Amino acid sequence: MREQLVNEDDYRGSMLQAWIEAARQMPSQKQRDDFGRFLDWARFHDLPMPLSGDGVADYLLKLMVDGASLREIKRVAGSIIACYDEHRCFLDRAPLQAALDLVAAQLAPNRTLN
Repeated sequence: MREQLVNEDDYRGSMLQAWIEAARQMPSQKQRDDFGRFLDWARFHDLPMPLSGDGVADYLLKLMVDGASLREIKRVAGSIIACYDEHRCFLDRAPLQAALDLVAAQLAPNRTLN
């Protein structure tokens, strides 16, 4: 008789837990919309996906140049991170944080103009 290697109840529980976890972390419609605009930008510039953290940071800076607020840019950064996570793509977040810091400094109301 064949020996059972995995307890079926444990297996079903782990499968169900993974499904619940995946469903809980699904990006919202707004995040998918933000990510769609990011994809459109990458396609327009003929950039290969997935972009590196530097490429995503470039996009965030482009949003600043186009007049987006810091709050909008932070939301978009979070949306891109959520979608990368959903697709299990690595994204170095250090360049994104550097871009957000630069945007915050540039858009600060008390910044000294050059």
